[in-house]
Amino acid sequence: MARASAESKKAEGWRFTLQAPSYMAVMTYLDDAAIREQMWRAYNVRATSGAHDNRGLIVKILELRREKAVLLGFKDFADLVLDDRMAHTGEKAQSFIRTCARRRRSGLRKRMPS
Repeated sequence: MARASAESKKAEGWRFTLQAPSYMAVMTYLDDAAIREQMWRAYNVRATSGAHDNRGLIVKILELRREKAVLLGFKDFADLVLDDRMAHTGEKAQSFIRTCARRRRSGLRKRMPS
């Protein structure tokens, strides 16, 4: 796939992109840690500068989600999304995560040698 991608761009060798299949292959199989780090950094700042800066859109999406939730009678978007799911509210979901983390930490302490 990487070779075909390079050939499609009239380049020699292999071409890896930040698209999921390409990115995941690099992060999973490439031995060169420096190149993996370069890919990771590029992946984590994509769409944050220049003509493709999406940060303003993200802020607007979050504002619209909050507005939608409030209009429908929910405290926030998490409560709206979780209403028909097991947790029902964002607070219950967060409480579950905190409980799991606390139990995991206490389980680790019990197994540690003295």
